[in-house]
Amino acid sequence: GSYGTTGDSNIWLWGDEVVKDYQLALMLQQMPTATITVVMGQCHSGGFIDDLQHDGRIVMTACADSEESWSCPDRDYDEFLYHWICAVNGADEAGNVVDADKNRDGKVSMHEAFDYAASHDRRPETPQYASWPQQLGEEWSLDSPVILAIHEVEADDGPAAEWSLSGVPQPSGRHGLHIVRKNGKTMIKLKN
Repeated sequence: GSYGTTGDSNIWLWGDEVVKDYQLALMLQQMPTATITVVMGQCHSGGFIDDLQHDGRIVMTACADSEESWSCPDRDYDEFLYHWICAVNGADEAGNVVDADKNRDGKVSMHEAFDYAASHDRRPETPQYASWPQQLGEEWSLDSPVILAIHEVEADDGPAAEWSLSGVPQPSGRHGLHIVRKNGKTMIKLKN
């Protein structure tokens, strides 16, 4: 990630392509879902929060807009993301139990996962958190199921594999973000 002179935070993609914070916000507005959780680990990721502010959103970043994000000093992972993933997984990569369920309700909310990751972050970065409305991050968890449906579709020039990812509840699993791989090309599209 980078922080531009115009005050925009950016994500650098392959081939020197850039996605600016306001561009990602426009993309997410097209998602046909009521709740979106965004977890970002790149440098200057905190600069995305103001643009991503929207009802039904939870945004967590590894660092503030003016900061760089760091890797773990003892592992080949991003420091903040490593601890966040351990929190929602309930264990680290070696299978050691990680208990981030502070309120003991049997699930790790997005806010609890953030608190765990931020409190275990050992690097010179300031993780950021925002939720609209505020209680959403305390209620929402990854324990809510997500559907990944893989099915064959017929395209104009023959069959192709299509994966669709959608949150629950949705009637068919064919709604949401669709990733289509055909003839060596990958396309991402939204369907309602």
